Amino acid sequence: MNDKKWERILMDWVNCLKLCKPIQKLDDLKDGVFFSNLQKVIKKSSEIESDVLTCLFNVLNQHYPDFVIKNESHVHLSDLSQGDLSSITSLLMHYTCIYDRRDVLTSPLCHNLRQVTQVCVKNFLEKIQDCTKVTNEELVRIVESCVEEGVKVDVSSQWLSVANSPLSRTSPLQDILKTPTTKSTKLLEKDKEITRLKTELELTQDEKDNLEEDLKLQIEANKRLEKQLNQKTAEISRLRNEILALEDRTPPHYQDKDSREIQKILRTKVESLEQIIEQCDKENQELQEERDVEKAQVKSLESQCKMWLEKFIETDNKLHSLAEQSIEHENRYISLRTHCDELEALLEELRPVSHNESFIEESFQGTSNLNRRSKNFDPAPSCEDLAHSVVDVQLKDVQKENEELKVALNRAEDNSKKLKQDANRLLQDMDVLKNQRKQYKESLEESSNKLDKIMFKYNELKEIFDKLSQEHEIIIQNKEKLNKELEEALTSHNKVLMMKDNVCKELEMVKYEKRDVSEKLDVVSKELEVVTFANKKISEELEVVIREKQQICADLEKEICENRKISENIIDLSKKLNETVEGKKEVSAQLENITLERKQFSEKFEKVSQDLKKHHS
Repeated sequence: MNDKKWERILMDWVNCLKLCKPIQKLDDLKDGVFFSNLQKVIKKSSEIESDVLTCLFNVLNQHYPDFVIKNESHVHLSDLSQGDLSSITSLLMHYTCIYDRRDVLTSPLCHNLRQVTQVCVKNFLEKIQDCTKVTNEELVRIVESCVEEGVKVDVSSQWLSVANSPLSRTSPLQDILKTPTTKSTKLLEKDKEITRLKTELELTQDEKDNLEEDLKLQIEANKRLEKQLNQKTAEISRLRNEILALEDRTPPHYQDKDSREIQKILRTKVESLEQIIEQCDKENQELQEERDVEKAQVKSLESQCKMWLEKFIETDNKLHSLAEQSIEHENRYISLRTHCDELEALLEELRPVSHNESFIEESFQGTSNLNRRSKNFDPAPSCEDLAHSVVDVQLKDVQKENEELKVALNRAEDNSKKLKQDANRLLQDMDVLKNQRKQYKESLEESSNKLDKIMFKYNELKEIFDKLSQEHEIIIQNKEKLNKELEEALTSHNKVLMMKDNVCKELEMVKYEKRDVSEKLDVVSKELEVVTFANKKISEELEVVIREKQQICADLEKEICENRKISENIIDLSKKLNETVEGKKEVSAQLENITLERKQFSEKFEKVSQDLKKHHS
């Protein structure tokens, strides 16, 4: 891009802005004064501090992404080539006129530039706007076409002496640069509304993300609780099986009332815990269903909000385009009126005063008086009639287009009002949904608190159950020890009974022998000498038997003492068990039964021993 004419246009643009000293050539911009002052004007307050070239490159990359700058990250302003400098300056001119639209950067173009330069700049701005992708090659092509069109001077404008006519007061750039106050206020309001809607959409999106995170956390917590509940149910089933196994293993005569009551209490606690678990499962399922319903409602409302927002943006864009078209047509209408005034002034100069007055009167009448106007005119040049008729036809077309645009504008305003009402309704629905979500959240927190309380109670009951199960195991172990001791005592008792039976049998044998001896003594009483000798032998044998009996009695007494010691040990054990169990009726009753049995056994044993002594004596 080395066209000298386009460089002259860019220099005129730079000089008319008066942001730096007037430049004589485009390379003077490499000192950076103009670009730094321009950057200060277009820079936003929210932007981070950066150097001039980086700020300008960011602007160009944002609005012209297809335009490529070589070595963008390393290039310096003084290193830019002539073509790159011209391209960057051209795009900055387009940015300040179309996107930034500050009066400081647009009004000097309308007042300080020459008419031909303004036309060329206007063509450039319009062609850049019509271009879908602003590439380097496309920019060069647009600049070349604008320069070629600028070279061609309009013959009619020269003939009409545009520079000295009233039309010179109206700038060609005014249509594209000047924004009416009503439209600017409307645009500002629309921008504010769009930003507000965007912020609300972002807030709803953030709330949605927070809700999704809360739901994920709640789902994980529910999963953990489900795992804990499954573990607890497995433990309960295992403990129940152990209790059933213990019931099956322990004989029925060892299951006293206390153990049965403890088992009943444990069963009731287990059943209550199972009911609590079932209730927690039901509440969890209900909460999941409510969460799914709420999620579906949120999704439907989000889709509705997006749809209405898209419709609102679409209608807003249509409204903007229609408003711009109406303003453009109004400007065209004004320019045509100025042209008409100019033509009328020229006609006044070319014909007599009377004809001028009739022409001016008829030029301001409606389009329905065309035939009457042509009849009242005096003979005049054909070019004047032709120009007048062309102007009237254009005025008619412009009026029709304005009416159509007004109708379309009214429709668009009605649609925008409806969309605003729909948006307000949607916002109200969103508020209602937010309140419902708060209520759901509060109910969820309440249910989670209830669940925590239930789990706390469950843990307490589990601890109590564990303690009772440990005590139950200790009692079972003590029972087993006592059963072993009882079995040993029973075996010793059976042995003593066996010995007692043997002694009784021997005594009976002795009795039978004694009877035989007495009979023999009666028979052989006459033979005293023989019998005395035999009697001595028998007495000796009797003494031996008595000694054996005495030894047996001594052994019996020793065994009785041992049994007493065993009974005393049993009493001590029962006392220890009473102290350790602390009021457990099961063990105390069992020990009392054992002590009673021991006492009965000792009494029976003493009676047997007394009977033996009596019998022996």
